[in-house]
Amino acid sequence: MLVLNRRAGESIVIEDGIQLSVLSVTDRKVWLCIEAPGVDPPVRVSASAVSETEARFEIGAPISVEIDEEEARVEVARSGHPSIQAQATIGFNRRVGESVVVGNGLRVGLASLTKGNPSLTLEGPNMADGLTITVIRPVGRYVRIGVDAPDRRVYRKELWDDVMAANKAAAGDADLSSLLEPSGRGPDDRSVA
Repeated sequence: MLVLNRRAGESIVIEDGIQLSVLSVTDRKVWLCIEAPGVDPPVRVSASAVSETEARFEIGAPISVEIDEEEARVEVARSGHPSIQAQATIGFNRRVGESVVVGNGLRVGLASLTKGNPSLTLEGPNMADGLTITVIRPVGRYVRIGVDAPDRRVYRKELWDDVMAANKAAAGDADLSSLLEPSGRGPDDRSVA
């Protein structure tokens, strides 16, 4: 697992076009925004431990909720919707192995709880399996985020931007946007964190 310190406004880029951004860090709560191919609109989520086996997921800007015996599904608002401006959220308590389906197929599940730190699994359309994000307790204005992404490279967003700019310059301003697509393997052959 790669552990990175991030502050509000900073992001992590994971191969296959996934971007995880820290929206806010408060005393006991961290809000993340998940952007990935096939996940539209981006998903805002927070997770915090409520017991040794259960975490509370909060999903930002819900516009509809469907709960049945099998699962909970939440549709979220696009930018500009009143629920975003009102900072509306909906909360679900989930045990290890349980999940919530958000938007058009992003499944956010609780993989484990270790020392009060929830580990979230992310599964969705056009996303490779095995992605786990661990939200390690916030420390001051930053949070430590653990990323377990087998067979995928993980970058701090500012480093990703530097590598993309250098590759674009080296390629003579060719269009490198396909490097963020699920079929791409990243900007180069180095693993950089």
